[in-house]
Amino acid sequence: MGIRKQVKKGKTYYALYAGNKFVKHIGNAAAYRKYLKDIGRKENELATLKGTVTQPTMPASVFDVIYADPPWQYDFAETDSRAIENQYSSMPLNQIKRLGKYIPAAENAVLFLWAPAPKLREALEVLGAWGFTYRTNAIWDKEKIGMGYWFRGQHELLLVGVKGEFSPPDAEARYSSVIREARTNHSKKPECVYT
Repeated sequence: MGIRKQVKKGKTYYALYAGNKFVKHIGNAAAYRKYLKDIGRKENELATLKGTVTQPTMPASVFDVIYADPPWQYDFAETDSRAIENQYSSMPLNQIKRLGKYIPAAENAVLFLWAPAPKLREALEVLGAWGFTYRTNAIWDKEKIGMGYWFRGQHELLLVGVKGEFSPPDAEARYSSVIREARTNHSKKPECVYT
């Protein structure tokens, strides 16, 4: 399994290819599982190769409400099958921090930043690097136990940061700091945060 580079008409293309190892190991279940895992990793590597991912055009206007769910990178996974990279390509902290310069935030803005509990310190660093000051947070109780190292995680944090002079909502428009909604698909957030 590998990545093959090809140049055609001045453009560089990358593609996955299967080597002879696949044919030799197809009868071995353990080797096949490893092969599938390697495919996932190579696909992630392929997606992050410079120049192969098209970035969406950022809006020309600025916004006073910013909502972000960074692709946090974890340093530890009990098994390779539980690695976050099996779900999506993650980013190291320094790259997430650098994204701040691309955020179309108004001079007075609020940031809602999702942070898994083990990434709280990093999330606070990101919030500051993006030019926001931490104000408070809410807890999403996912109502189902998940994975974890110290605790089996059942919640996620939604940090709130402000930039400039951004006022909190009127008292009658404020939500509870605890959001109770069962988790569904990987990385899908509760519906109420979109309203």
